[in-house]
Amino acid sequence: MSLSLSANASRGLAWSELIPGKLLKRYKRFYFIQRMDARAFRPADHIDPAYSRGLRRAVKKGIEVLAYDVRIDMQGIELNQNIPYKL
Repeated sequence: MSLSLSANASRGLAWSELIPGKLLKRYKRFYFIQRMDARAFRPADHIDPAYSRGLRRAVKKGIEVLAYDVRIDMQGIELNQNIPYKL
């Protein structure tokens, strides 16, 4: 499962330059995968390579990644479970 982003997504990479430190103890990126069949999260290098590089760089600096899939039924959509990420 690759994350697909719009062509403008790379412009919003300022967060990837944040470095957890004295003022910022922790920083997490949350990905809500709106599919029930997702087994892992990974950025879509072929769609937005700049975003993928920024995410990998941010993780090396200590930014944490959380990825969750969903449970969908006739009652609605809800957060289901944490899924692994592969960078």
